[in-house]
Amino acid sequence: MELTFYTNLAAVYFEMKEYEKCIEQCEIAVSKSKGDNYDAHKMCKALGRKANALAQQHKYVESIACFKDALMEYND
Repeated sequence: MELTFYTNLAAVYFEMKEYEKCIEQCEIAVSKSKGDNYDAHKMCKALGRKANALAQQHKYVESIACFKDALMEYND
């Protein structure tokens, strides 16, 4: 399970201003990272990209919640 593929694809969609597709890829990455062993840094990156896409859609409350989730996930 390599989350980098999904987060990189999300970054491409973000740059193309296709925010819904960006969010979809981030959600796929988050769903694939559920379980015992996962890379918290990559999970945090997926959540951060999703939060940025939500902010671009002016969904600020959802964006802030997603950023908080990202901060809680990465506890290094």
